[in-house]
Amino acid sequence: MFPDQAKIEKNNKRLERMYTFIERNLPGMVIPIQIKNDYISDSNHKWGLSPFYYENQYYEQFAIELKKIIV
Repeated sequence: MFPDQAKIEKNNKRLERMYTFIERNLPGMVIPIQIKNDYISDSNHKWGLSPFYYENQYYEQFAIELKKIIV
């Protein structure tokens, strides 16, 4: 767990409100990508450990899901 967990949770709630706003006000303009597995932060990321730099498998799965939408 990150030492600033409360800040992370606050930012996640803010993002959720923004996503909800976009979905309500731009129906059909946004296609959500659902990543079903749980992934962890990458402690070896080139910019260091952070709650938004994930392990490589996350980005691989994201690319697979993205291709389903754009192809």
